[in-house]
Amino acid sequence: MSYDCIVLGTGGVGSAALHHLAKRGVNVLGIDRFPPAHDRGSSHSETRAIRLAYFEHPDYIPILRRAYDLWEDLQAARGESLYVECGILELGPADGDVVPGVLEAAQRHQLEIETLSASEAVARFPGLLVPDDVVGVFEKRAGFLRVEACVRAHIDAAVESGAALQTDETVLNWAAEGSGVVVETDRGQYHAGRLVLTAGAWAPDFLAALNVPLRVLRKTLVWYPTRTRDYLLERGF
Repeated sequence: MSYDCIVLGTGGVGSAALHHLAKRGVNVLGIDRFPPAHDRGSSHSETRAIRLAYFEHPDYIPILRRAYDLWEDLQAARGESLYVECGILELGPADGDVVPGVLEAAQRHQLEIETLSASEAVARFPGLLVPDDVVGVFEKRAGFLRVEACVRAHIDAAVESGAALQTDETVLNWAAEGSGVVVETDRGQYHAGRLVLTAGAWAPDFLAALNVPLRVLRKTLVWYPTRTRDYLLERGF
């Protein structure tokens, strides 16, 4: 079968690509070896933080502003809660990477950031133990995404816009063919003019032919139970 584009991997990034391509009228196919919102990628389980004041580099902020708009659009279109704005407190040395990075991003892009001393952070957020030589920055517009719901929302919206979706199908390899690509799976072959590689932990296998080095690292995430919502709201969370 032939398509304008194939998206290889339909996790957090691939599902979004599939949705926006289909929304633009592209004849697109998404392929994944697992069902949507599975637990074998990086976008699974409860939540992921989202923040505007990206300490890693201020150049991310325009991209993040666009992402905020798109999450709001998707949430409104699907009629479900995907993004929760609850704020984020980041702590670190005044001369470290995190706090100076947040403040630089805020200054360059006029973001609303509140600076807290160690004692102010403890008073504002009881239960935290903050060393005296640590400072905090609080970003009100930060929050969290319900990541598995986000993946499902993107997939559902993509299919409604005409995207094809093949799951429980393993991609074996791909190759350039003429002006397009051919993708071989354990079920057959697909042809397309373009290929989007969003295969997560399996990406190194598919990028090797392009000599693109990629090292996959495991990150362990932990969720802790909280007290009642009223308890948290009363304390500024």
